[in-house]
Amino acid sequence: MNGVELTNILPHMKVNLRSYLINNANTALINARNRLHEVGNNVYEQAQDQGMKIYLI
Repeated sequence: MNGVELTNILPHMKVNLRSYLINNANTALINARNRLHEVGNNVYEQAQDQGMKIYLI
């Protein structure tokens, strides 16, 4: 690949890398949200089993 070809492809590589990183970040946030939801449900269920009341703010 010569310099001209490389110069022409670099902007596309930059866009692809940016899209890849944003997609990975979005996936990580979704996974974290889902895990936090699971933990919250577990805490709520354990509290109910022990007769405790939890008030959501």
